[in-house]
Amino acid sequence: MSFINKIKGIFGKGKGVNSYDVMLLAMGDICSNLVKHFKNEYYRWNESENIKTFECLVLSRFLLDYALLKTFSDKLDKIRMEFYSSIIDHQFKSLLENTFQDGFTYNTVKDSVDNRLKLYKKALSENPHPRCWQLLAAVLTGTDYYAEEDPVTLVASSSIIPELIMHAQDSLQRVIKP
Repeated sequence: MSFINKIKGIFGKGKGVNSYDVMLLAMGDICSNLVKHFKNEYYRWNESENIKTFECLVLSRFLLDYALLKTFSDKLDKIRMEFYSSIIDHQFKSLLENTFQDGFTYNTVKDSVDNRLKLYKKALSENPHPRCWQLLAAVLTGTDYYAEEDPVTLVASSSIIPELIMHAQDSLQRVIKP
């Protein structure tokens, strides 16, 4: 069963969508778009589908967290920010464990996830646009396209990640009312 079908299978037909569902669907959609985009030949990302899905899922969680912070940090009080952040965290863990079954738990990869999230945060906080987006792609795939001066991947990574952040912001704005 494909990744997107697993996500769709979590929800039955005719059910109403709540904020938890919207965040889960947004994270799954962002992850699927990342997997699809980074399969392009010019990225040269030679990992198994499971590794690619895992890495893209971690980045999708980061992008939702980033969108929450950038869109609502000045509009919501600390308690509400923490509440929505905890929903993202919960949905990430749930999606991760539902995607990788067979005894897989969040606790087995927690350190790896935390390290990736720190690397993504550092890339965004220490680098201007578009370099920060290019570094996120480098962290994701393990290839430093900026150092290679690869124009195709630099342009592609500079456009897809901001586009997915906008998607995350749109999804969050559907459920968060300041």
